[in-house]
Amino acid sequence: MDFGKIIARSLKISWKYKTLWALGFFASFIGGSSVFIGKDHETRASDFVSQHPWLLAIIIGYIILLLLFFLIMHLICTAGLIDAVSRFEKNGLPGLKESFKSGSTYFWKFLSLWLMAIVIAIVCFGLVALPIALTFWASVTAGFLFLVILIPPGFVIIFFLFSIYSLAQREIVIGNCHLFESIRNAFLLLKKNIRRNLIVFLVDFITALILFSLNTFLLLLFAIPLILMAIQSTAAVILLLLVEVPIFILIAILLTGFFGAFMNSLYTVFYMELKKMATPAESPEISSDKIAGELS
Repeated sequence: MDFGKIIARSLKISWKYKTLWALGFFASFIGGSSVFIGKDHETRASDFVSQHPWLLAIIIGYIILLLLFFLIMHLICTAGLIDAVSRFEKNGLPGLKESFKSGSTYFWKFLSLWLMAIVIAIVCFGLVALPIALTFWASVTAGFLFLVILIPPGFVIIFFLFSIYSLAQREIVIGNCHLFESIRNAFLLLKKNIRRNLIVFLVDFITALILFSLNTFLLLLFAIPLILMAIQSTAAVILLLLVEVPIFILIAILLTGFFGAFMNSLYTVFYMELKKMATPAESPEISSDKIAGELS
């Protein structure tokens, strides 16, 4: 398996078909954030909220609705991206509306898979966090030592969970499998291709770190002028916000959209290569060679 070609093909797909960026934005939850709020402003905000408890309820409700919206869009757009890349061989690139509609048909399967992954992740975190907490309670030095010792097995757990989750998503969309069948098939693909999956996982992890760094740098780039202006004039800050915020949102969407499209395309192209290797004697349902030809 030529990973250089897989990465190059995924990059070319993501760059050439910019309509995928809209799906990639919601498919990726990666981002950078920093808080630049003075203590006096925090105190004033706290006093105001304590005097208006209904406002707190509205804010909490709004945040919950916003998170639900992004979760729904994340699941639909991830499925839509997978479907779009996998259908290049037959029909070329489907339209954005068609990809979104196709992704919505897998929503409940993706939601079930996501909920299972969350439960397993919480259980694994609890099994790891409890002994760490107890060790720190007994001795801070021993706690730090134990934490360092657990880093390698923790990485292995994350690798296995993320790989099975990503492969199972593609089994659902491309393989048209039901939930538990997709998990079983994903586990077998991972078991038979540990090294290949590890390489793709590391590429995806490094890409996520790059995206996080770029978003954080972008936020700092826009935040520093605001901090400097805040010292001078409130009116200047408001004017700067009216100019900066739309520009910041646009750049962040484009940046996250491209990287989200690339990371999902990478796993989809990689999955198709694994399936082609698993059935060499058969004519594969999706030919990645033809995808490369269409993109040339």
